[in-house]
Amino acid sequence: MIGLLKKLWLWIIGLFHKKKDLPYIKIEYNMDVLNVFSNRAWSVIESLIPSWLHLDKLSGDGDDVINVTVDKNSSTDSRTATVTVVTAVGNASASSIITQEGATPDYIFNIDGDSYIDVSPTPSGQSMTFNIVSTKDGINQVYEPTGDLPDWITVDQYGYGQGGLQITFNENATGASRQANIAFKQCESEYIIDMYVQQEDAQYIFTINSVTYETAVVDADSKTLQFDVVSTNNGVNQPYACISSSADCDWMEVVSLGYGTNGLSINIKANTSNGSRLATLMFSQDISDKTFAIEIYQEMEPMYVNLVNDSYTDFEVLILPKGSTTDWGNIIFTVSAQSSIVCRTDSYGNELELNGSYDVCWRANSESIPYALTFSNVQCGEDLVIF
Repeated sequence: MIGLLKKLWLWIIGLFHKKKDLPYIKIEYNMDVLNVFSNRAWSVIESLIPSWLHLDKLSGDGDDVINVTVDKNSSTDSRTATVTVVTAVGNASASSIITQEGATPDYIFNIDGDSYIDVSPTPSGQSMTFNIVSTKDGINQVYEPTGDLPDWITVDQYGYGQGGLQITFNENATGASRQANIAFKQCESEYIIDMYVQQEDAQYIFTINSVTYETAVVDADSKTLQFDVVSTNNGVNQPYACISSSADCDWMEVVSLGYGTNGLSINIKANTSNGSRLATLMFSQDISDKTFAIEIYQEMEPMYVNLVNDSYTDFEVLILPKGSTTDWGNIIFTVSAQSSIVCRTDSYGNELELNGSYDVCWRANSESIPYALTFSNVQCGEDLVIF
């Protein structure tokens, strides 16, 4: 029995020694190092090594270490290489796979150098531009809003660089301030830019002499009228214009569209016609729907009475109402209550005011005044001749 056990033991020992003499090789990759374990001389199959992988040795004898370096992977895709070593005798081989990860994209997405911005467009509306950087490894990348924009905000251009993003904010005529949160997303990276918008309510003021409708009565002489104008939005002066047709008021000329005291100036031409005249000038504030108007009434030139001394008689001239007319040949005379009949001549040829009842010596002298216009609306006496 003892003899059989001894023979088995000797057989096992012999088998071990035979196996020890067989070619053996193993390779492992760890932390930029290939560890080779072998009982023979060995070499790397060089033809299998890609150009981006570099080994500091291609052969060895027994256990050894191979240092590994790799080139930069500019692609975002990973790549692999298989390193195979074989023994010089017996053709034993082993392989190890080396994987290099793809490059991490260098995404940049900001607005005016930041990922968040506060915006305060003017109440009257404003178009604004922003500096946008949206790149991947230096190449421009598409971006877009993450949701629907409010109806008072419009993106006019999705561009890049200084002024690349253009947004229009409409006038705020709601009567209250309004806010909006806008987010833009870089499509590939899903990076986000946030924009907070705060727009105050438009506060328009447009008045003439503190009202929106002004009247002025002037005599027949030429002159310049001046008016105080306030045309502002949130305290800032706003331009305005005269929108009346020049054909309707060719005897007036707007010479200054200014602000504050005497800011508006209007030249009035002399009235040489035989009647008074009336026109209305309408003005409009450029950025709002506000208007004001000026009604200007200009009197006619005074009419004179030619009186010839005859006898003293009390009389009273009855002035025709404003707008009344009477024919004088082919001429229509208009006599206004404002201008009235303002002059007469006394028995000495002096012009005197005639605003009521007077004791005068007079008679009609129609023969010496051809085409004379006569008014018979005179108490006690003959016609009063007016020329």
